[in-house]
Amino acid sequence: MDAKKTDRLLAFKMKCCIRILRIRWEQKITNEEMHRRVRCKKNIIQQIMERKLNLFGHICRMKDNRLVKEVMFGMMEGESRRGRQCREWLDDIKEWGGEEIHILNRKAQDHGTWRTVVRTASDSYGR
Repeated sequence: MDAKKTDRLLAFKMKCCIRILRIRWEQKITNEEMHRRVRCKKNIIQQIMERKLNLFGHICRMKDNRLVKEVMFGMMEGESRRGRQCREWLDDIKEWGGEEIHILNRKAQDHGTWRTVVRTASDSYGR
């Protein structure tokens, strides 16, 4: 997920919190105070990271003949288009996991180990 999308998501979340709490623009409340009032422990990016990583682990533990697993790990036939490569779903998984996909796939086979990977990635975000 690129920085521009991240910033837009965080801004949207803050806007929603402001509307929920009915805070007027004159009140000048800090982000920390807003999070305290909403009782939010994780920001939206951390939640997205956890959900994506948990879904990846779930798909990795599926049987090999499942279509969703074939689509995720399969390769497309044909030539690629001209220009810069598009960012793929697995690129985020590699970035957040800090390792190659085949290594993360092996770690995801053990549910306890994968939970540790997800927690570490989520906790290290923004630090």
